[in-house]
Amino acid sequence: MKSKFLLRGFLITILVIGESFSLQAADVSIDDFKGYTGTAALQAAWQETDTQGSEAVIKRYLDTGKASVGKVMRVEFGFSKGSTNARGVVGRPGAWNWSERTGISFWIKAKAAGDIPQYYQVRFYEDKRGDKWKSPLMPISNLNPNGQYVTIPFADFEWYGSQGGRGGAYKADRVMQLDNIVNLYLGAAYSGTAPDGGTTTLWIGDIAAAGNVLIRNPYLQNVTQTGVDVMWGSSAPGGTLYWGSLPGNYTNSVSGTVFAANAPDDNIYTAAISGLSPGETVYYYVSSGGVVVGRDDPSYYATAAPSGNASFRFIAYGDTRNDPVVHARVISKMHLHNPDIVIHTGDIAQNGQVWQYDTYYFTPAAPLIKNTPVFTTLGNHDLRWSGSTREYRELYSLPTNSVDGTEAYYSFDYGSVHFVSLNTALLPDGYIRGYRDTVRAAGMTAWLKGDLAATKKPWKVVFFHRPAYLSDVDAAFRKIFEDNGVNLVFSGHIHTYDSHYRNGVTYITAGGGGAPLGGPYRQGWPDYRLYAFNDYNFVVADVTLSKLDLKVYDDDNVLRQELILVPEQITKPVSLPAD
Repeated sequence: MKSKFLLRGFLITILVIGESFSLQAADVSIDDFKGYTGTAALQAAWQETDTQGSEAVIKRYLDTGKASVGKVMRVEFGFSKGSTNARGVVGRPGAWNWSERTGISFWIKAKAAGDIPQYYQVRFYEDKRGDKWKSPLMPISNLNPNGQYVTIPFADFEWYGSQGGRGGAYKADRVMQLDNIVNLYLGAAYSGTAPDGGTTTLWIGDIAAAGNVLIRNPYLQNVTQTGVDVMWGSSAPGGTLYWGSLPGNYTNSVSGTVFAANAPDDNIYTAAISGLSPGETVYYYVSSGGVVVGRDDPSYYATAAPSGNASFRFIAYGDTRNDPVVHARVISKMHLHNPDIVIHTGDIAQNGQVWQYDTYYFTPAAPLIKNTPVFTTLGNHDLRWSGSTREYRELYSLPTNSVDGTEAYYSFDYGSVHFVSLNTALLPDGYIRGYRDTVRAAGMTAWLKGDLAATKKPWKVVFFHRPAYLSDVDAAFRKIFEDNGVNLVFSGHIHTYDSHYRNGVTYITAGGGGAPLGGPYRQGWPDYRLYAFNDYNFVVADVTLSKLDLKVYDDDNVLRQELILVPEQITKPVSLPAD
């Protein structure tokens, strides 16, 4: 089916209110005291240590059934008369890697008798060098007398070692190394002089390192009419996906499977929401390593692809590459338009390294991709680090209906559109010398002809990275597009917005997702250009059987161009200039 278009150009400014979101962080237990059978075992594990200035008498007991958390450690600190800046401490030896954590949490109840003020405090050592860290002194009087959970951020801890260790001799130069914490201490303290002395009793339970072990928050992939894949990255083993018809009503669950073991501390998990009806929406959350994300949060939802030739909305953008601040701004504007799916035209991350995917893509895109599936294509920067697609393939779950069964190129149906993702890195001018491959490229073009000829969908949309006006891309694809009724082609690579119309096919370059702006490529098909501008951008496409309505926005959410494509069966359309 050929198409023609109507074109309007005008400006609309929309005030944007930014979205914020939070994670429900759970804990990795250090001690919940459930394993102790008596006080003797508790005293062996938690020993008196690091006591100063008070000649404190410390007594430790195991309390059972006397607190909401079950077993707790009860510690009585008896401070002598005249104690000055004194503390009493019990400590537990051990080694912990808290590199993915943000603080320490525990249940505490306290009672003080005698002189005030009295405080509680947490201290620990960092590795065998003996670097010491201490939390602020926290007033006992501020605690709930019936007990409460508290969390102390690691950012609040202060270095007080006498030797520099790693990082320098002054605390201003110190950076806490959370991958090697040893010897945890909990205690009570006076600030100033206590003429009459006194007693402080702490009841402590459920000591844990708190924070988010999820390296990559949940994101949706590979949506179909019956389900959608949910993926996440975690340093913890295992994980479970829960879903149901309403937030808080999660009647289904499935264990995550390791999609890829990307690194020893970064397992990439996937789990499928399945058994859906076309267009059905469910709500989900993920639990992994004790961290729960999305529970009772209505913004964590997934919607199956619609049936038949239903109407829907998608967004196209690309070249997010290396500026997460700009990318986050673009995402915030895209989110306002509530797309059903998103297509990304490549150069997702600067050098194709996993940490860059996390920093430049997954973190800024998190508010959108948790409920909107994204279909991607390979850019040259996604290959640059290794010349392979390993990192890309491990982070994205995409259709595998290519000739070689990989995700390097693929197609899928959504509503009334047949989408095709192609791989321009295989072509002769592909940037990665060790990756481009004339044999695989020929296989891709042969597959493309058959794929386009086989679809019965009324609209055909193709997306890839390098623009169609580049000579090798033109030679490989343009004639196939024209002969097989392709309506619309998206690309990136040039960090700008550009649009062309040639022989019944509309071409849009949407490379303004965060990479440095470069301006329109003026040498590319100048006789077929419609309109171009040099700003960050994205394209909103509303799809019905009767038209494709494309609205082009910049990163201020200002409408910069509108193209309307309508079916044309008899005559080829005439190119229209922008207003």
